[in-house]
Amino acid sequence: MMTSRFACDQTSAPLLRSNAEGGIFCDHEQRASEADDRSELQRLRELLDVTESIAHLGHWRLHMATGRMQWSAQLFAIVGRDPDLGEPSIDEHARYFAREDWTRLREAVRICGKYRTPFALMLNLHREDGRSSVVQSSSC
Repeated sequence: MMTSRFACDQTSAPLLRSNAEGGIFCDHEQRASEADDRSELQRLRELLDVTESIAHLGHWRLHMATGRMQWSAQLFAIVGRDPDLGEPSIDEHARYFAREDWTRLREAVRICGKYRTPFALMLNLHREDGRSSVVQSSSC
């Protein structure tokens, strides 16, 4: 007998047959248990971290209601910011960009948040160590 690591969700819906007899049609859908879901999510996060590190890519998320940023580990490395300091506030981000680039980025983020319009911008980044580089910031 084969055991599965999946729990089984069952959905049922009435099934009418041609002879008008009632019946139940069961559609069994497998899903991972919550523990398996958490384990798989953790594995995917670790894979994303490794992929970003190899590709020298980072990602960030902005919670529009609070202005709170979330940075990936690789974004901390790209910017040269100590992760122990945490993510900078949205207003603190201004110091990482030339004034005109910061203005363009803020406007793109505002429009993206309001209308769900994607953007892709090339920006001059000022790292913590004083070096500058050109980065692409985009949304999907």
